[in-house]
Amino acid sequence: MTIPALAVVIAAPFAGRLADRFGRLRLLFVGLVLYAIGGTSGLYLNDLYSLLAARLVLGIGVAGTMTVAVTLIGDYFFGAEHEQFMGFQGVFMSFGGVVFVGTGGRLADIFWRMPFLLYFFSLLVLVLAVVYLPEPVRPEKEGDQKKAPLRLNRLQLILFVTGFLVMVVFYMVPVQIHFF
Repeated sequence: MTIPALAVVIAAPFAGRLADRFGRLRLLFVGLVLYAIGGTSGLYLNDLYSLLAARLVLGIGVAGTMTVAVTLIGDYFFGAEHEQFMGFQGVFMSFGGVVFVGTGGRLADIFWRMPFLLYFFSLLVLVLAVVYLPEPVRPEKEGDQKKAPLRLNRLQLILFVTGFLVMVVFYMVPVQIHFF
């Protein structure tokens, strides 16, 4: 569980640059395929090191899809519509987590490798993305204007630290629970 998360942390900053350079949808398509390959690896790989490498591939796929998904929301929606869609994204992520974790548990009762089938769901998302998502029009770059350095105010810093601590606790439970 921690290897994909580590890959996300390392790959996500690069994913944003790649999406700007090569197009949002191209990176989304590649990310969804990597997600399927890395996620389903538990079905067909037996070697521990191969499984760990595949989990890195999964994390890279997650970094690409997560980065592009949030970027596309910013490209497609503005103002109140943007805020509403971000709310929907949070709801559906939570709902999806419950559905897929519960389904994975049921599939594991059948055979321990069966939950890895759920990662094929990304290929359905890929087909839907190819059919329905248009590449957003990006504004032209504005000459050689330099961006002002990012400065965080106190509230933003508190929110970032809180979010970080929530994620640490989130991953601590599944990683440490087997010791208890």
